[in-house]
Amino acid sequence: MLMTKIPEMRIGVDSMEPSLFPYIQKLLKQREDLTPQEIEIIGGIMLSGKAEDVQVAALLTLLHCKGASPQEVYAFAKVLRDHATPIHTQTNRILMDTCGTGGDHLNTFNISTTAMFILASAGIPIAKHGNKGITSKSGSSDVLEALGIKIDAPPEKVSECIEKTNIGFMFAPLYHASMKHLAHVRQNLPFRTVFNIIGPLSNPAHVQRQVMGVYHPDLLEIMPNALLQLGIKRALVFSGYVPEVESYMDEISPFGITHCAEVTEGKIQKFSVFSKDFGIKPFKLKDILGGTAGENARLTENILLNKELGPPREVVKLNAAAGLYVAGQTDNLVSGFYKAEEILSSGKPYEVLQKLRDINGI
Repeated sequence: MLMTKIPEMRIGVDSMEPSLFPYIQKLLKQREDLTPQEIEIIGGIMLSGKAEDVQVAALLTLLHCKGASPQEVYAFAKVLRDHATPIHTQTNRILMDTCGTGGDHLNTFNISTTAMFILASAGIPIAKHGNKGITSKSGSSDVLEALGIKIDAPPEKVSECIEKTNIGFMFAPLYHASMKHLAHVRQNLPFRTVFNIIGPLSNPAHVQRQVMGVYHPDLLEIMPNALLQLGIKRALVFSGYVPEVESYMDEISPFGITHCAEVTEGKIQKFSVFSKDFGIKPFKLKDILGGTAGENARLTENILLNKELGPPREVVKLNAAAGLYVAGQTDNLVSGFYKAEEILSSGKPYEVLQKLRDINGI
């Protein structure tokens, strides 16, 4: 009697539909890094909404267990940038972003968002890429909205804001609309995926300068290399230690050591700075904790108005120093810290906020 071989069944795999199955198999059996070409295909399937949730979850889980390589992080970031709504400015000036990874779970106030007003008033054009708070009560979009700024500006308006105020804000969900297809899966995974760290790498304005805080020094191996492959001209990536809680913050730390990786002229150079180098008087983590978006907005405004002269002002100056350094306005972070004080004292950062309200206010 003839025996008919029953074909192998593959749950969730249909040869007529785009599938992540071959790449899941590669990660599962070979445990090799995915190539940029493979990630371009994977990203296209995922961001088009054609991937099955179970396959997305499987691939992201296997990638997490293996650990994403710098090349994989770069390739996912490139795919996300390619699918983003682009921003085109009329100026030929080099744009900067101050977006960090977030995820340090320390719930500090919006330090880098406050610092960008100092940078903008120093003539540095900022294309700020941000989102609502995930591990804190207030993300960059939350505090800007509480400050009276529209966060859902279309590309033309963002470009106008950059031209007239040196600040344009791009609300990530609006400019990366295709990410909605992955939201459900990501929310139900009990770990950070590669998409949690590529946000700062996927700025729709294709910035050429970057100031990027990361939640752990391990990312100082991955992110600078990804930035190099993305063609960034100059960047400073850092992670600051907080001894009080034996953890790290995605800011330059006012409490001790900050590990840094500088990207410039196609090379990566690592170094460390210490809070004592800046002459900062000791204070506690509780002194720079954030609250609601409204509370953080009031704190930001008081810093810009020179009404807040304590620890929050100091940590903002520290992180503004990084932007001044990357823009080439100072030779080192310490001189950048003192220049940030001069700029703040001039009142010009608050003028930028007021102008931004006039042009793109709620």
